Parts: sequence; C-alpha cells; structure tokens
Amino acid sequence: MRAFDFEAVPLRQALPLVALYLKRPMKMEWVEPIEGIFKRYLKSAFHLEMSGEDARFVAEVSKAVGFVLKFKPYGIKCATALGYSIFFLRPGMGFSFQRHRTRKTELFHMIETLDRGQIYLSTSREWDAVYDRDSFDRWLAGEANARYQAYSRRPSPGDVYLVTELDTVHSVLGCVLEEFATVSTDMVDRLHDQNTNRDDCPMVASETVASWLANLPRPIPSHCWSSLSAPPTSLTTVHGEGTERILLADAGDFLAERFEIEASAILHIPVEGKRARSLFCLGGQCQVVLQAPGEAGGASLSLAAGEVILVGPNIAVTVEAEVQTSLSSHTILPALALD
Repeated sequence: MRAFDFEAVPLRQALPLVALYLKRPMKMEWVEPIEGIFKRYLKSAFHLEMSGEDARFVAEVSKAVGFVLKFKPYGIKCATALGYSIFFLRPGMGFSFQRHRTRKTELFHMIETLDRGQIYLSTSREWDAVYDRDSFDRWLAGEANARYQAYSRRPSPGDVYLVTELDTVHSVLGCVLEEFATVSTDMVDRLHDQNTNRDDCPMVASETVASWLANLPRPIPSHCWSSLSAPPTSLTTVHGEGTERILLADAGDFLAERFEIEASAILHIPVEGKRARSLFCLGGQCQVVLQAPGEAGGASLSLAAGEVILVGPNIAVTVEAEVQTSLSSHTILPALALD
C-alpha cells in the first residue's frame, strides 16, 4: 500500500480504509508508512473548524483503529497518532539508554513492574563519569554494580517520571507503562543499545493485545520524578462531584491527566481550543458525547476498557460513567504531534 493510493480520496472515504490496514499486526517497515497516511488525514481534519459530526466520525474511526501495534525486540508499543502509547516491555528488557537529540518531552506512568523492572535517569555528565560498555552489559545481565545502580530504581505502580531535558539519559526496562510524548518518532542518541543486532520481534495477535489492554491494572498516579537524586513532587488532584482529576504534568508541550469517575457520575472535560486529545479507557465503561461550539445535543459513543479515541480541537467532551471508570488523557497541539 503506497501513500498516493489515498492522496485524492476524501477524509470520510479514506480513514475507514486506512483503519482496515492499521488494525492488522504488521512489520515495522509496513506499519509506519500507513500510519503516516492516517496522520496526514488527521492533521488536515484538525486544521479545519470541525463540526460535531466530523469530530464524532474521527473519534469512531480512531476507536475502530485502536492502538497501532509496533513489535520490537524488547516488547510491544501500542501507539496512537498523537503521541500517547502503552508499552508492554519484556521482563528485564526495554528501551536503549538514550538522550534526545532535539527537544522532546516524555512522561512515563508505571502501570505494572515485572521481573527485573527498572528505570534509569542520569545527566550526561554522570553517564560519562561511570559508563563502560562491558561492565554495563554485565550489570544489565544481573551483576551488581553500585555505580550504575545509583541512577536506577525499581519503580512502583503509580510512579510518574518526566523527561524534559536534552541532557537526561534515560531508559525503562521490564515494565508495563503509559507514555505521554510530544512525538512518537525516533529522535534520540543511543548511548548504549542492548537491542542492537536483535531481530526477534514476535508478532502477537491483535485480539490478544486487545485483551491485555482491557485488563490492565489501574494504579493511581501519586508522585512525579524528574531526577532520581531529588525527592519526587506530589501530583495535584482536583475533586468534583463523583470525579477526580489527577494532573500528571502540564509540560507546556502537552497536558497529561488521569480522570477517575464514579458509576453514574458525569465528567465535563474543558474545551481545548487548539489542542487535540487522546482519551484512553484504562478501566470501566462510559458514554462519551462530543460537541462542537454552539451545537445542541450530539450522539454518544461508548468507550470500554482498553479502547481509545482521538478528539479534535475545540470539541467539548462529556463523559457519563456506567461503572467506576478510569480515563487517561493526553492533550497536544496537532501540528506538534503529527508533523
């Protein structure tokens, strides 16, 4: 499938066709070009003054697509077009030890910690002072080394880690986590890549991954670290009538939030004039109403555990929980996420 197949096809015809391809497990060399087509249509749609009907159409198609599955040697990345992802890392395996080449903000929220799960955070200077390839490989294999362990810890479910500085060397191993990012493209210096020369990327049936997503634990985010050498900060929680809003980070580039909604309670999410939103149901079941400015009414769509939708800019979101429901929300400028 090539990009020009859809160049002249209108949005309402193209997006469902692209969705059919994106739902299939594919190798990386296929999935990312097709995902690029999806992103171009979204960018075009989000630049327009969306009607409520168009917003609901995009949300329904994005729900049908779900997460785009990217199979890697160290696990599975379940990605949305706007930079929100769920990672299922293998025990003891994960991202290369890296720092960003250009400005990119990432937030990791730990959902589950597996065997040999850890997060690494240091400055470039600290890295240069202790790093030796052979001893680092031995440490990753389980050999004790206090020099490296000083910049690593075993995270607990609910921990939040924020990477904003180009100077920060970071990695996560052996965890299930949410990632909130400015962009999902590769823009890093790999200082130590334990995944080099590995091509074992076992593909998993989309139905299996959907089951994993629908049955994730729901730890409550509580503290945020930007460095392991300083104490974490407590996260702000705003209580409503049967609702809680937990602010993971307002990083300037994006807004990361968690919503807890009691059964039958209604949540009104403030309108974002210029930013689009990924809304993931971490657990529960709810009805979501999307409305354009001045629009009365609007059909609802259901959102169940493991499902995700994309919401365009300037669209009001009202959520009614059928049972106790947990939602993760990632809000970002489309031009930043989709370029």
